Amino acid sequence: MKKIIFLILLLPISVYSQNITSEVDSSWIYSIINSFFDSLNHINKSEKLDNTITLLSQTNKFNGVILISQNSNIVFHKAYGFANFQTKVKLTTNSIFELASVSKQYTALAILKLYQEGKLQLKDSIEKFIPNFPYKKRTIHQLLSHRSGLPDYYSFTWGSWKNTDSMMTNKDMVDIMCKRKPKAKFYANKQFEYSNTGYAVLARIVEIVSGKDFGDFISENFFKPLGMKYSYIRTHEPKNLLSYKTIGHSSGKGCRKENYLNGCVGDKGVWTTTGDLNIWDNALFSGKVINDTILKLALLPKNSEMSLEKNYGYGFRLGILYKGVNLVYHGGLWGGYNTLFIHRIPDNINIVVLSNVDNKSFKYQSVKWIGVLEQL
Repeated sequence: MKKIIFLILLLPISVYSQNITSEVDSSWIYSIINSFFDSLNHINKSEKLDNTITLLSQTNKFNGVILISQNSNIVFHKAYGFANFQTKVKLTTNSIFELASVSKQYTALAILKLYQEGKLQLKDSIEKFIPNFPYKKRTIHQLLSHRSGLPDYYSFTWGSWKNTDSMMTNKDMVDIMCKRKPKAKFYANKQFEYSNTGYAVLARIVEIVSGKDFGDFISENFFKPLGMKYSYIRTHEPKNLLSYKTIGHSSGKGCRKENYLNGCVGDKGVWTTTGDLNIWDNALFSGKVINDTILKLALLPKNSEMSLEKNYGYGFRLGILYKGVNLVYHGGLWGGYNTLFIHRIPDNINIVVLSNVDNKSFKYQSVKWIGVLEQL
């Protein structure tokens, strides 16, 4: 290290002795110097982040994988703890997690891709695609922005799905809804209320419009083209990735059991890694998934009665961090998985936190992590 620093410090002297003094001629030297000290900066950032997160891990407040990147450059990527507490298999940076509600962005983008292709309109009623849908005047826009008032499918399918050892599909869920007609929570567009049912219905609409299974549509349009080789929908689990799959745990570290609701996707059901989610994020915000106009539409607040500091677009929560910095983010909690995705718009900072333990204590640490990045 001392030799490298010594050589870098000598570079300006050697250039000066050769009379190469113009700004153009010597710019490459400063580029080398800046690159060198940037690398030291990243080392310092990683050490500070690691110290913070290691403390959480050692006090049983975090078990998972964290990735932090800026402008597509990975600043920090590390795994802490176990993929399975019973077998003591350790996590790696290629471990695969259930994204839980962070999955909703993929459902929203699938709908928006079909919209971009002219195959549906955001003002279309759900009855256009599901003729016997029992809730009138609900639109795709309302489902995307959580303003539909649809009842919770976790509740109304209970008792209707007799064989709980088999997976209930999105079609099954919609069929039960249309048959039982459970009471809506409120009239269409009256208010914002977070709805898993809405996104499960949207996934079914993707299937109806595209003529493809939801898992196939997401894989063919997003995962494969972007090179997300560790990503899949729960209903399409590839055998070659089973060794990377983690097990969801309760806060007491007991393994979560399989649930018949896992077969219903769109509100959840995307399995991926921190690295693949970072690939997705970089592609999305560089216009490689949908065009910029439609992306901006997805990131506009859709709830006028809510503050700009806490709102929702299409598949993304929208917020403002300290210093007025805009954030796109989402959290998830399902089946022993606790997840967090943050994209800071002005400087392209991504924070991806995937945990396979029901433990929320790490959730509010992300502001501190961004603070570490800003201090250096």
